[in-house]
Amino acid sequence: KLEYKGLTTIVHIDHPHNIAPQGWWGGSTLMDYINANARGIKGFGDWTTAELIRNEFRLPFFEKLSLYHEYARSSWEYGDIFIGSNQSNKIGFKYLDVALQDRLDINLGGDFWSKDYEGPQYQTAVSETYGLVNNSAANELSYEDVRLSRNIYAEFKYKITDQWKALAGSRLEQWEYRGQTHKSSPAGEYSRTYSIGPRVAIFYEPTRSLTFKYNYNDSSRAPRGNEVYNAQQLKIEKNQAHELAASLNLPKVQANVNVFVQKVTDEIERDPTGFNNFANVGRESSNGVEYDAKYRPVHALLLYLNGAYTRATDLNKNAVKFQPELVNMLGVEYTTPRIVIIAADMRDNARIPYTTLSGGNERYSGIIFYDATVRSERLMNRLELSFNVLNLFNEAKGVPAFGEHAQNANGLMPPEARKYYAKASLYF
Repeated sequence: KLEYKGLTTIVHIDHPHNIAPQGWWGGSTLMDYINANARGIKGFGDWTTAELIRNEFRLPFFEKLSLYHEYARSSWEYGDIFIGSNQSNKIGFKYLDVALQDRLDINLGGDFWSKDYEGPQYQTAVSETYGLVNNSAANELSYEDVRLSRNIYAEFKYKITDQWKALAGSRLEQWEYRGQTHKSSPAGEYSRTYSIGPRVAIFYEPTRSLTFKYNYNDSSRAPRGNEVYNAQQLKIEKNQAHELAASLNLPKVQANVNVFVQKVTDEIERDPTGFNNFANVGRESSNGVEYDAKYRPVHALLLYLNGAYTRATDLNKNAVKFQPELVNMLGVEYTTPRIVIIAADMRDNARIPYTTLSGGNERYSGIIFYDATVRSERLMNRLELSFNVLNLFNEAKGVPAFGEHAQNANGLMPPEARKYYAKASLYF
């Protein structure tokens, strides 16, 4: 990240490698075909490359207005097979201002962006690697897609009194598909959809340390490129949420509680009848509470807790698969006299509903992970170092196979093994 005289530039590159013992693509026709015909090839992993470049420029002659451009690209492979990639370009603006003697905050913005999914190399890579020249599955999965989106939003926050504030806003979005082409439906298609998402909030601050908030938000999500595979006509997914929150901020104690009621209509999910088919499955309701708390009894010691209880049900009041009902993180952080910070935490995922391998029998599973972190405070006002271990004790208990490419999988699979992260940050 580079900041200089109103110009901000961010460059991010990520290249993780994940090994899933069961294989996230286990339900894929193509992967089943490869696993059955590749003659001894094992140890498939999922490689992902992500790149992000963002430039934001605040106009020197009008600092309330800033312009930005963002470019992102990601690609992924399964073993040594190229699966696909997507690119996006985003150009937009932000405008921040105050009015009415600083009682009204104004936030305006909007952007235009395009996302290009590419997959024609799919069949070529599979054929060259495994000699599967006439693989109909590879033909079926190759696709290209271009999705355009435009949106504009406005948000206004008004200070009614010293204790009461009100917020109102809305977002108008347009999604447009162009030139969508699949091997199985080469004619392509064109579609355009719109949505309006209002937001309303009320804030009440009886004291400087205590705040109450009510928030209503209405948002939408258009189908992604891979979800409209095979020219499926999907509706926009809509989400309505009500939230009631309270925040406490004292010198040694900070705490937040958020009670929410959320309803999703025309939810887009993978159709269990076909790995690459998606459908609007109806309605999903989620009710629950989110919470977090921090306690610092002395300057060098910090205790913290954050978590959520969520009860998610579908149209028939059945528990939504792979959605943990209870998630908690409990941790401790200690700062040594030599400005080294040592931290440890426990992550608990409890009551995850899933279906047994035989199908039809619903069960609940859960798992607890422990993590550890050692990091420095800023050295010489320039350098920060950190080392992090996830799943410290290499917990291998089976968990439901949740994830984008395994939502129709029954049974349990091992979690990701112990992971190590090292990071150095240099500030100029």
